[in-house]
Amino acid sequence: MKMGLDIYYYSNLNFQFSSTTQYHSLKHKKQRRLAYLEVNPDFHQYSGSLQTGFYTFQKAGHFCGGSYHLYNQFRDTLCWLANDRSAMDLIMVANIENGRNIAGDHFYELIFFSDAQGILDSNVCQHLYREFIVWRSRISLAVSTIPPQSDFDYAAWFMETYDHFCTAFRIASDGGCLYFS
Repeated sequence: MKMGLDIYYYSNLNFQFSSTTQYHSLKHKKQRRLAYLEVNPDFHQYSGSLQTGFYTFQKAGHFCGGSYHLYNQFRDTLCWLANDRSAMDLIMVANIENGRNIAGDHFYELIFFSDAQGILDSNVCQHLYREFIVWRSRISLAVSTIPPQSDFDYAAWFMETYDHFCTAFRIASDGGCLYFS
């Protein structure tokens, strides 16, 4: 049973087909590297020209973003450190303003995005990769002041997750995407 947010990343995507019937009819499924991506209609603006369906790819990777609660804590910490306000505040403003007034906020595409399912296309990944690189030293310094909690070192987990995102955005920037599942 799956518990938490799985994040997949791909480079050099090429659309093949959208039909699951076509997928099931492939004779040599294991010889073909295909990824199934599903656009989240609530966040379609971040999927660019990608559509729901099967894609071939050049590179791929995966990491777990933690439980949904922990991942939302990650986004909130990121938002506080970069924008001096909570992720919930940013999301409320985005919903009220229909997303117009948050484009200047750092990491907004990641913060104002589903915590469960959707696609961030190559353009979004390029933008977030640049932001993750620029902000890394400041974020690392600020997070290092968070003391470990009994058996869990949030600061270490946070930076490990931050670095996973950085790698994922770098690879996905090359004609690919990040896929939240």
